[in-house]
Amino acid sequence: MEEIITQLVQEFEQGKTTRRQLVQNLMLAATAASVMGVPPTATAAGTGLKANSLHHVSFQVHDYAKTRDYMVSLLGMRIKDDDPVKKFCRLSFGDPSYSTYLVFRNLHPNAPIQTPHVDHMRIVVADWDKPGQAPRALDQTHTTPDGIRLDLGGSIGRPGQ
Repeated sequence: MEEIITQLVQEFEQGKTTRRQLVQNLMLAATAASVMGVPPTATAAGTGLKANSLHHVSFQVHDYAKTRDYMVSLLGMRIKDDDPVKKFCRLSFGDPSYSTYLVFRNLHPNAPIQTPHVDHMRIVVADWDKPGQAPRALDQTHTTPDGIRLDLGGSIGRPGQ
């Protein structure tokens, strides 16, 4: 996933794609990665875990406010949270009762990566917080082979899960 995003950003920086194409391609990549709405068919061998849905994807960007305004204007996303002091926002889309959202936050000036990138993704795991089962740890954090943080956990208050 990180390789795809890096390539998309490089194409934009080289003038090969427009900002609109960049955002559309990033959204397509995030949507494809989530396989949202498709019921899981198998449990990963040996883990006992099944991905249920994409909760959110967090991006670090140069200017969160410009990105926020652009995404709202282009795609009609709803502003879920906006914090100008901490310089981040959450934008939701889809069915409001079960919406996935994107997080945009400004790059930290001392961060090792100074280009826009995916910071992390949260995947809701089926039966994570099922009533009657022993409670699991709040979350599990993994790192993909490409270095993207992957947070696994329960529904975080989503209805019906």
